[in-house]
Amino acid sequence: GKLVNADQGVKMRTFFFRNGVSRAMRPSRRIQYVNLYQKKQFLCQNRACSTSQIARTVLDLAEGKEYSKIVENLQGSRDMHTAREYLDSALNYIDRLDKTAETKATRKRYALNTYIKLCAEHKSEEEAEWAFKLLESPSTVSYGKMVEVYGRSQNIEKALLWLEKLKKDTQDMSIAHCNIIISAYSRLHDFKNAKKFFDQCVEEGFKPDLRSYTSLISAARVSEDILLAEKIYKEMLEKDLTPDEGVYAAMLKTAVECKSELMEQFWTYKLKESRLKLSANSALQLLEVYGNMGNFRWCSHYLDVLLQSSLIQTREGFRHTVAPHLLTRGFNVVLKACMTNGDIKTAEGTFKMMTQDCIWPDIVTFNQILFTHAHSENPDARRVMFWVQKMKQYKIKPDVRTFTALLISFVSSGDVSGAMRIIGIAKKELGNLPTRKNSKHVPIVELLLGCFGYCKSEKTFKPILESLCAYTLEKNIKMDHDLYHSILSRRHDIESIESILDMMKSNDVPRTRRTFEIILNSHKLLNEEGVAEKIIKEIKIQGLEPWPKAYTCVINSYANLGKVGLAKKWFEKMKKDGLEPDVESFDSIIKAISRYEPTTVKDYFKDMKKLSIKPTKKMFFHWLYALNRLASDKVVGVKKSVSHISMLSKIFEEMKLSEFKPTHEEHSMALHICHICKKEPNALAVANEQAKILLKLRRLKLEHIDKLIKMAE
Repeated sequence: GKLVNADQGVKMRTFFFRNGVSRAMRPSRRIQYVNLYQKKQFLCQNRACSTSQIARTVLDLAEGKEYSKIVENLQGSRDMHTAREYLDSALNYIDRLDKTAETKATRKRYALNTYIKLCAEHKSEEEAEWAFKLLESPSTVSYGKMVEVYGRSQNIEKALLWLEKLKKDTQDMSIAHCNIIISAYSRLHDFKNAKKFFDQCVEEGFKPDLRSYTSLISAARVSEDILLAEKIYKEMLEKDLTPDEGVYAAMLKTAVECKSELMEQFWTYKLKESRLKLSANSALQLLEVYGNMGNFRWCSHYLDVLLQSSLIQTREGFRHTVAPHLLTRGFNVVLKACMTNGDIKTAEGTFKMMTQDCIWPDIVTFNQILFTHAHSENPDARRVMFWVQKMKQYKIKPDVRTFTALLISFVSSGDVSGAMRIIGIAKKELGNLPTRKNSKHVPIVELLLGCFGYCKSEKTFKPILESLCAYTLEKNIKMDHDLYHSILSRRHDIESIESILDMMKSNDVPRTRRTFEIILNSHKLLNEEGVAEKIIKEIKIQGLEPWPKAYTCVINSYANLGKVGLAKKWFEKMKKDGLEPDVESFDSIIKAISRYEPTTVKDYFKDMKKLSIKPTKKMFFHWLYALNRLASDKVVGVKKSVSHISMLSKIFEEMKLSEFKPTHEEHSMALHICHICKKEPNALAVANEQAKILLKLRRLKLEHIDKLIKMAE
């Protein structure tokens, strides 16, 4: 009542109810809505607004000659459609102004630059090109924004072309423009080119700033080498640059992605000690790292940091300074962590918190919640449909992933009639949509393929397969090898595989080598006796000569099932059939025997030397694993005749000869072997050597130090 008069209150109440805002709103949140309404900002944060509502608000602002407010609404747009509406209104308003041509050009340039910036955030290249053409006299900022558009879209070639245009047309290139390219290389996980471009900028006389080094550290984390990131950090300190929160956040992110617990704790402490406030962008980056790991504890912590850093108090009240879609993205990351952990209760609680904080959900938000339900042990179809209704309330259209989650829920619960209804609705909703960028198939085919792996029985599998055949026939889509192989790779029972093979035969689609490789890779299928022999016979019937990969698939499947005897039998059978084992064959057999017969691993390495086959890094890890099992007495009936420490030294020598650098996991395992065999000669010396390397790699843990102390005692 103190904030607004009664007339405004009635208008606002009608406005909120029309736009689907919760009626059961907390008083503090209601005050926030009042503030947003007064600032005319609610429209740009609400995706459910119609074009007429936007136009009315813009006209209201235009009549009051509040140009800055129009641009402010443009900056806060959640999507490109809304932004385009605001831009058109802003340009019309500028044309009607009774000002000089120069003033009009300046205002138009500012509005278009703001729009191009939004294009960069939404990775909309075509819209950016269109807006740039409208500029009568582009400024350095305009060119810089175009570089950012292509940099964020990871289109390096075009970004470099625009950088050259900027250099040629304005002759006002700065280190800030170079930083965009370094950041683009960082997003592409290309440290080599990022460093090369960085050195090139230094040679041309540009002085690197904090953002340059932050981008370079972000690129370094891809190589999973914490030492490389530390080297860049030290180089930055030598240039008399004081680290900001972005640098600390980049180092922490590198430590987390490199799985270095020691350095993660160290950089968390450094960030806390610096007492620097994390920016919204840095908080979002850390949130995404922990979200990908499924670490809900740190996800929720950095979500709070993101919300706190984005909220500021003004005369009119509290408001978010960060673009609304970035706040939504932050909550989506937390929901992804919930999906990874299968935590339905927390996912629904997070959504409730999201709506309480006046943050508008998008299609990704609802898809994450639906998939959390779909991947649970017993999906509740009613609860899933409740979330679909909720999505409709927010006026969000379902996409392929939405229908996939729905279909998986019904198929997993064995509700065939419900699944058929979902397919019928999907055909109406998605039938005319084009194929997605990352998909080979049209939406309906992609939807049906996505649920084959969740069909628990033939009762649910056959109707889905029939629906796929009927749809391809209706739309004249050819059932080719790719489509059949996609279905085969998702099924692991004999009945389903036989029905797919029969369908291939009836449609005159020949069975290729790839077809049989997919079947042989299914270790669940080979669990049944005599199946592998039948498949090899079928290969010969089809007129195909057995090839090494076919035998390797069988060996690998038996290795996964723990049937080492059968794996060895098929390895020998390969030799008898006149086929020379390749790297993959040796890798599969070494993986099998390292678990159950570790004493014979070295014999296979000798065979590889005779055949001049270079061992892979994986093989050495399996050899170390075998030695670890021998040392731990986990293999019954094996006498300890050989010194494990000397064998360990031999493995590292062989690794060195093969030009492989041992990882921290291998050094950690070596230290563990030394601790088990502490009574053997040189055990402590070798353990100390491994500990020094781990310390140098920033991977030494308290448990390693504890083992060393026990050995010394």
